Amino acid sequence: SIGYNKMAKRLETVYRGLEQSIKEKTENLQQRNSELESLYSITSFLHDQHDIKTICQGFLDQVVPILNADSGAIRLHDYNDQKMQLVAEVNLSSKLSNSLICERFDKCYCGQFALAESATEEFAIQSLLQSEPPCAIDTYKTMNIFPIYYDKEKIGIITFFSHESTQLAIAKKNLIESLSNQLGIAIGGVRL
Repeated sequence: SIGYNKMAKRLETVYRGLEQSIKEKTENLQQRNSELESLYSITSFLHDQHDIKTICQGFLDQVVPILNADSGAIRLHDYNDQKMQLVAEVNLSSKLSNSLICERFDKCYCGQFALAESATEEFAIQSLLQSEPPCAIDTYKTMNIFPIYYDKEKIGIITFFSHESTQLAIAKKNLIESLSNQLGIAIGGVRL
């Protein structure tokens, strides 16, 4: 009877471990499925549009909630005037959206990121954002900046702002990088 009880306890332990493993794998699959649905939905939207402002606004409207960000902005580069033009925003304060400093490449982190010529420089700026107040104009504690490329040229940036100190999971970063690549293709297609 003692041997039977030991075996029953081991089976119960194994069963609980198996249940936990199945639960974790199911949650992982649900998360990946959600990411694929987002990728498909946003990519479909991007390639059905014909206006840059509509593309960018729709992109932010869909992506800001995925990241649980408080606000977001898309700025496209205007190298002739050495400025970044705000083309779309979600929940951005008027103080930040109307700031002339944010238009300049040399006056803020977004501008420095926009001019960064390598992934190493971009990473250094992102690391700096984790240790210093990211924005002198508003009270955000976290900023995540992603480049927008078209035909290997950086044409703009996407910035996500949060009032809480949060760090994006690698899976979310990878999703946003994929989506920003699709955004670049959509913008490039309209400009042609």
